Amino acid sequence: MTDVIVILLISLPLIIIGRTINSDSSINFGTRIPKSELKSEEGIRRLKRIKIALILAGAITLAGGISCIIFEWEELLFWIMLIPVTIAVIYMLLQLCMIQKNKKTYTVITLVFIGFVIILPLIDNTSKD
Repeated sequence: MTDVIVILLISLPLIIIGRTINSDSSINFGTRIPKSELKSEEGIRRLKRIKIALILAGAITLAGGISCIIFEWEELLFWIMLIPVTIAVIYMLLQLCMIQKNKKTYTVITLVFIGFVIILPLIDNTSKD
């Protein structure tokens, strides 16, 4: 039962936040991004991509988590919840950096993503020992 609650606590906020994102939303993307950039044509296009990514990550987490419970794949449950959320958050940060056109932040986020991709197999190998 606690697995279902955790799955819902992770997936539903992603879906709800994704549904509320648009250029006029009250979600604060930080004080560094002016509303004029969010309301520009490129800003609106990138916000739509963020919206889709968050909703998709929430849906994958919800469906994958429930599938893991139904088929009793407890060892996959952690990864089903971690990977879509992490990818969606990194993708959201990249899209916000592209709206802002901040090359330094874009580079930092890319390096964090590469580090995450390198660390994932190491975590998986150490858990089997």
